[in-house]
Amino acid sequence: MVSGQNKHWRSSVSWLLLVLVNVTIFAYMFGFGECDARCSDWEYVKDLTLDGSSSQSINRWDHSPTVTVKGGTNAEREMVGGAIFELNQMLSGTGIAVRMTRDDVADITVNFVTSEVLRELARDNDLDARILGFCGTDVSDNGVIQKAQIVVSTNLTQGNKWGTVLHELGHSLGITGHTERYLSSLFFKDFKGGALSDGYSAEDRKLMKFLYGQVQAGEDDASAETKFDRFWIAEAR
Repeated sequence: MVSGQNKHWRSSVSWLLLVLVNVTIFAYMFGFGECDARCSDWEYVKDLTLDGSSSQSINRWDHSPTVTVKGGTNAEREMVGGAIFELNQMLSGTGIAVRMTRDDVADITVNFVTSEVLRELARDNDLDARILGFCGTDVSDNGVIQKAQIVVSTNLTQGNKWGTVLHELGHSLGITGHTERYLSSLFFKDFKGGALSDGYSAEDRKLMKFLYGQVQAGEDDASAETKFDRFWIAEAR
């Protein structure tokens, strides 16, 4: 014999299963199911260029920016130069190129500081004290980047320092967020707010071409998504 309590439990389970089945059917019919490849790629682009922006619009330079290094050794300056070479390979054909200068004033300043100074700066800017570096940008109301300041710790292994320089230079060009979409991305979010990769992924390279070859500063997600569909599919061929 089944007790009244057991009957109630079985009835509750049956009701729950019915609800789950109906929700699954609804999600399938209206497109709320698993994200396909196109959806994942667009969400990745949004993570890095729109969702991380305070205005929810594209941020980018409208001219070729200059970069200067402060506080770094000759080896660290050469590292920044190597990172700029990587960036310019991605930007090839867009009409934008990053140029390194020894002038005191530049569009983008890369500051090498000790880990102690970095922790103090992180605290002053309400950032996680475990970060390896960070980038701050001044952006106009129409999405044009005006200035960028990068800070990188000197107390890092060569590999971590290289990855951090690449990562923060990407932010200085308009990569405003981080993503959990692709582990290979240099902008994949880990617990330090940095990256697990030490180089730009294929998706990162395509994204930079999209940012500087397809969209303009200030564009919203609807406009950017239309251009994404044309560009991303063409690049995949």
